[in-house]
Amino acid sequence: MTAQQVTAYQRQFTLSSNKPNLKRQAEQRERMLIACCVDEQGNPLFTDADIAALGAQPSTVIEPIFDACLEVCGHLKGDDSAKNSDGNDASN
Repeated sequence: MTAQQVTAYQRQFTLSSNKPNLKRQAEQRERMLIACCVDEQGNPLFTDADIAALGAQPSTVIEPIFDACLEVCGHLKGDDSAKNSDGNDASN
């Protein structure tokens, strides 16, 4: 995902009133797959119309794909973004 795509992905979870969009937050995994899964030409494999079908899949199918999307996009679980390259807390 490009930086603009990541920003668009993140923005969809907040309403214009700056309140969380709880419905979309509940679909976080499905929406990550929609944003991240593309074919060889970069065409999306899924659309918003696929949210229910993706959500109906076993978590054992969705989680590994979701985790791979996070890794490819630089958003690893256990978000280490507050650490610098030495592994030290960058907020100090």
